[in-house]
Amino acid sequence: MGDRMKDYSFTITLQNSDDSAYTGSVPYTKTLKDGSTQTETLTLVSGSARFSLKHTESINLQDLPGSLQYTIAEAEQDAYGYETSYTVNGTTAANGRTLTGSLSENLDIVCQNTRQVILTTGVSAPDHTFLLLLTSSLFAVLLLRQKRKRTDGALE
Repeated sequence: MGDRMKDYSFTITLQNSDDSAYTGSVPYTKTLKDGSTQTETLTLVSGSARFSLKHTESINLQDLPGSLQYTIAEAEQDAYGYETSYTVNGTTAANGRTLTGSLSENLDIVCQNTRQVILTTGVSAPDHTFLLLLTSSLFAVLLLRQKRKRTDGALE
C-alpha cells in the first residue's frame, strides 16, 4: 500500500533517432483522479522534462514523431521503499526505477509502485523459551513415571 494522495515525480527524456536531444514543447492531456482532464505542455530542455502524478492519474503525450527513443524515470521511488514496475501495452516491460524504449507506435505505459507494509498487531512471536520449558517439564514427568514403574515392579 502506498500514499494515494502523494505526488510522484517522473522525468521523461526523449532522443531523436540520431541520438540528439528532442527539444521543444510537447502538449499533453492529464487525466486526474476524478476523471477530469487538463491540457498542459511539457517543455523539454536538453531532451528532458519533469511531470508529477498521483494515484490513478495519467498523462497522454501528443504530437510526437514515431522515431523517438524514450526514458522514463521515477524520481523518488527508492526514498520511500517502493518497488516499481512498468508495463507497456499490458506486458511487463521493466522492474526498477527506469523504463527505456522506442516510440514506434502508440504506447500505453503504466508505472506501478508497491510497498510491503507490516501491520503491528500487538501479538508477539512465539517465545521459544516457554516451549523449551514445557517440553523439558513433560520429559521430566515421563522420566519420573518410568522410574516409578520400575521401582513399583521391583518391590512386588
